[in-house]
Amino acid sequence: MDRMDLFEKVLLRTYAKATCIEPLLLPDGRFLFGFKGEDKNLENVALYLSQITSFVSTQKRPLNVVLFLGPTDFEDKLLYILFESYIEYLICKYSICVQVVFDEKTNIATKGIKSSPLQLLKDGSFQNRIKFLGKHKSEIYLDHFRQIYRMKDTTDEMWQSKALTNVSAFLKGMLIPARSCNAIAEIAIELVGNAVVHAKTDCLLDIDIADNYYKKGFNKKVKYFGANICVIDFSSELLGTQIQSKICLNPLSNLDSALRYRKLKEAYTTHIGFFNELYT
Repeated sequence: MDRMDLFEKVLLRTYAKATCIEPLLLPDGRFLFGFKGEDKNLENVALYLSQITSFVSTQKRPLNVVLFLGPTDFEDKLLYILFESYIEYLICKYSICVQVVFDEKTNIATKGIKSSPLQLLKDGSFQNRIKFLGKHKSEIYLDHFRQIYRMKDTTDEMWQSKALTNVSAFLKGMLIPARSCNAIAEIAIELVGNAVVHAKTDCLLDIDIADNYYKKGFNKKVKYFGANICVIDFSSELLGTQIQSKICLNPLSNLDSALRYRKLKEAYTTHIGFFNELYT
């Protein structure tokens, strides 16, 4: 499934077009979208993006827009990468010019935003917008690794092995012990492989290394680092879609050779009596 279809069918369906807001028209003709509130959690960011899209999609010409986030403390790494991916979608689908104004606050889990391609959109220039589109797809720079693995490029039987080698080499360049490098790389590429093979979709892998952090309440002479990994597959199928089909929709007679699905069916039957709005 195309990433544009994913954003329209999965993210934006959560919010109706009734949430559309009118941006502020600046003297130079640009449209300013301010972020209301300071809490950069998934719900607020998704609402903000859906409001922008509701406005942009109704215009008959490409727009020049400014997204003003202000002081920005994204709640996790996944959120700012989803935000970045959505901005790429807006640029590609609606041919808009985008400037993103924000002052990032980071911790060991979100330090990677300092090397995110989002940084290139701070000045709103055409040159950096083109660079943003390229670096969104692939980048290895200092403590940041980014790669989008496309289904059409995985016909080579050795693609996963090559991908693992590349990730491991990047981590070793960060002076991480070889044993840890290989373990981290195996986890990351296993998740990527699952997405590409089973969900049959493109998959984004982003890794950043955050170093020189202290642990609160511990010896200040000991420093820590974080290996932050984000894997996003661009399929509209949820994690449990295929499992649900196999244990709930397919007759058990078709699953005689799949003992694990029988056990899942038993677990499902046991828990179904407890399902409610919070436990689905």
